[in-house]
Amino acid sequence: MRGALCGQGENGRKGSASPARPNPPKETAPARPPHAFPCFFVPPPRYSSPMRAKFTILALALLLTLVAGGCSLLFLEEVSENDEIIRGRYVTIEATAYCPCGQCCDWKLDAKGNPVHTKGRQRGKPKAVGITANGTKATPGTLAADTRHYPMGTVFYIPGYGYGCVEDRGGDIRGRSRLDLFFPTHKQAQAWGRQRLRCVVFPKGTPKMPKNAPPPSED
Repeated sequence: MRGALCGQGENGRKGSASPARPNPPKETAPARPPHAFPCFFVPPPRYSSPMRAKFTILALALLLTLVAGGCSLLFLEEVSENDEIIRGRYVTIEATAYCPCGQCCDWKLDAKGNPVHTKGRQRGKPKAVGITANGTKATPGTLAADTRHYPMGTVFYIPGYGYGCVEDRGGDIRGRSRLDLFFPTHKQAQAWGRQRLRCVVFPKGTPKMPKNAPPPSED
């Protein structure tokens, strides 16, 4: 009897052993989608096409502003009061040339070999060769002008000549649109000839040679 009952289950039916209880499934980490990032990294926001276009336009506008302003937002220089830019105004000038010779400055040697004026109210009177109406020695950069319009000391910039200062007058130099430029030799004055140029005239008080400006060429 003992052996006959060995194959019976608790309910007395032969071969009906209680089914084995399945093991619980192991817990596994959920699969991360391919676009996911670690928790310590925040992915950049994804903008729509209209939003991306707006950001591109703003970036281009900022770049153009920096370029137009000389990148003043990026590079700041210390500027003292004496280094401020002095701005002039454009004028159209008919520029001729002269030198200290008698042909340009209307003088000749008298019987005693002394230079005298040949024209105007000073005719026959001694002439100080190379000395301007302002009492200074004429040098490259000396200008003759109508001082009713451009008083002594007025500073000009003449393309092809450089900076110059009104220190002289001339009998044929009349009006706002005339200047006479000094050259050391008659050959240089002839080479300049007569030119119509767009020049710059600076306000009263401008130094003869603005800082860092090259002097007129003597070649």
